[in-house]
Amino acid sequence: MQKYNAGAVFPGILMGQKPFIVPIPGTTNAQHVLENIGAVSVKLSSDELKEIRSSNSKIQLVGVRTLEFALKDQ
Repeated sequence: MQKYNAGAVFPGILMGQKPFIVPIPGTTNAQHVLENIGAVSVKLSSDELKEIRSSNSKIQLVGVRTLEFALKDQ
């Protein structure tokens, strides 16, 4: 995976999940647009995707991310 730049890796990971997943990146920087376009050349092996999923599952998310929180009376 080190052969790709950071701007291409995340969209590449998304596209590697399922054929119908299409990332929609946004940027205000022309260089970042070029990096995002580079995502189409990212080819991750099944082992690399497993490693990414395993690493992501170990990350502890902090903060409230539920709709229930938004609906509570203040």
